[in-house]
Amino acid sequence: SGSFAFGFASESPIPTCELAQSGKPTPPATASDRAPPAPPATEHSPSEVRSEQEWSVEEVVVETEAGPRHALRKPVQPEALLPELVGGGNDALGSSDLVCGVYEGGFKLWECAHDLMVVVEELRLQKALAVRGARVLEAGCGAGLPGALALQLGCAELVLQDYNAAVLRWMTMPTLRLNGLWEHALRGEARFVSGDWAELGPLLGSRAADGDGFDLILSADTIYSTAATPRLWRLIAQQLRHPTGTALIAAKSYYFGVGGSVADFCALVGQDGRFSCESVRTFEDGQSNRREVLQVRWRDGSESSAAGQNHSKETSGSKRARAEDADIPSSSC
Repeated sequence: SGSFAFGFASESPIPTCELAQSGKPTPPATASDRAPPAPPATEHSPSEVRSEQEWSVEEVVVETEAGPRHALRKPVQPEALLPELVGGGNDALGSSDLVCGVYEGGFKLWECAHDLMVVVEELRLQKALAVRGARVLEAGCGAGLPGALALQLGCAELVLQDYNAAVLRWMTMPTLRLNGLWEHALRGEARFVSGDWAELGPLLGSRAADGDGFDLILSADTIYSTAATPRLWRLIAQQLRHPTGTALIAAKSYYFGVGGSVADFCALVGQDGRFSCESVRTFEDGQSNRREVLQVRWRDGSESSAAGQNHSKETSGSKRARAEDADIPSSSC
């Protein structure tokens, strides 16, 4: 459980580039409506970190029934500073949490990030996921709390990726500092990469099919966009270590207004016969949209031990968390 409140992007105006996916009529796009070109993939030095000293700090608690309590800290970005930090201007951002091609919501803490951390810890305690010694990628990281948890749990290398470089400088890097993890960045064990998912392959190295790549890929609240989800999936397929890698994707069951859903994502994965996709945990609080955590693995590695087995002394078991109810509803509130 966490000690914070959430807002969800669908309560805000839908980004222009998602209108066509929402089922709502939209006039022909003008030059100002079209999203700008995707930013190139860029790696950022720890020296680019910006000071969070005047920002308030939020504590996020991760607890499971059988495990220890993890308390992580993150800076809270003052809302008035968002246009300046993102560079889109007040007119571009309006009251939306997302502006296609400009800002992808990285300064906001999305509730599925908490779900993702809970499932990482549950699977680790069940010995169904080896985090110690693993090579980890968090795609669309925002504050990077799941990645920070992976560092606390002993991962060997972490890459934190966000669409916006400003998010990495003002939110992700300070999060590592607030949690006593900055030495990992200074030693090169934690790296920071900005840019569109479609551009990341050459920078990260597309070596998964050769037995390299990432043992664990984490992503939360990133499949809301039917336009962007295929790019995320291609990144996962390129970068997930064969045959033992695991990807955990935390998401709303359905994103009203923009069309993304866990069913669509699993269908996309299913089109590639090399991978399996299943819901391993469902979260329902009766107050918000139903949420799930999906597990993606190589089919020919599904009977192997958990991610990172070749790079860790942890023993992987065959037991995995199961959702109490894996059916995806056609609608929920």
